[in-house]
Amino acid sequence: MLLLLAGLALHSPSIRVPTSRPAMRRAPPIGLSGMLTGAAARLAGYDVNNDGVLSPEELSAAYEDAANRVCATSVSTPIIRQFEDRPSWLWAQWRGTVFEAVWRFVLGMVTWACMCCAGIRWLEWHTGAKDWPLFSAPDGTHLVVQRLSSINVCWGFVMSLTTFIVTFFLGQTYSYWRNSFSLGRSIQGRLHDMNMMLAAHAKRDKNGEYTKASAAILESTQRNLRLLHAFFWMSNDDSLGLLHHPAALPRLVDRGLLTEAERKTLVEGGAPERQRHNVVLGWICARFAKAVDDGVLLGGAGFEQEFLAQACLLRAKMGTLPDERVDRMPLAYMHIVQVLVDMLCVLSPIALYPKVRAP
Repeated sequence: MLLLLAGLALHSPSIRVPTSRPAMRRAPPIGLSGMLTGAAARLAGYDVNNDGVLSPEELSAAYEDAANRVCATSVSTPIIRQFEDRPSWLWAQWRGTVFEAVWRFVLGMVTWACMCCAGIRWLEWHTGAKDWPLFSAPDGTHLVVQRLSSINVCWGFVMSLTTFIVTFFLGQTYSYWRNSFSLGRSIQGRLHDMNMMLAAHAKRDKNGEYTKASAAILESTQRNLRLLHAFFWMSNDDSLGLLHHPAALPRLVDRGLLTEAERKTLVEGGAPERQRHNVVLGWICARFAKAVDDGVLLGGAGFEQEFLAQACLLRAKMGTLPDERVDRMPLAYMHIVQVLVDMLCVLSPIALYPKVRAP
């Protein structure tokens, strides 16, 4: 159980360093050397030739897949994998479990423990314990076992400290994941609020239908809100970041998420790629202000104030989530967790050997 806890801490997605994105953005062909997880693993799936480089054809397929994902209106699997509260069902699972995440680490530590036990038995055999049967418990009176008892005492102190720190660390990891999830949902909520306010206050004719001007403002705004959402995740999800490449933006135009005029404005305007969602938010606010002045949107000063407040709140939420990524854990804390867990796991076979001695 201790090995599972340590392995889970060291393999938690919340403490992995995000894959570098510039290597994915440069002009094709794109090299994949040194990129083995996360976004790189997805890109490597398009490396048909297995040469570590994405050719123009392979890169085009990667662009196409990313564009389909960012423009999708539904998903085949839930964000959080669901479970059944039946022991038989839980024991039958492998994907998404702790066992899948840390089995290599645990197998390595078991191998190390076997090597330590074999080494200690070899040392015991050469120091007068030739009459011990194989797989028998160590003799507590033997010199080697007595010497290892002192290591066990030190190991006990390390275990107490490591258990406390790892428990706190896992709690912080879960809080980081939960907060990131809540921020993502909050961003969705602000988008829905803005759409709802526009739909409720758009001008209608005597038959209750939207006028031509109000229908146009609703159509362009909802498209831009989807574009804003797509740009935001393209800037924060490494597997979608390659869509910022000028060669990939036309795919968003083909899917109706971006117009050709907007594409040229973004490329030629010089705005940083990671700030394109804020550029689109500026377009939405400017279009909203003009529509209010033209009488296309009705509702008075209170409506205008509330809409702009939601826009500012949306911008704040979008700015908070990237901050969560860059300040999630200080290096010093991460370093001491790694050192303590490694020390505990490496010393465990040696320190615990005397504890299984014969009575």
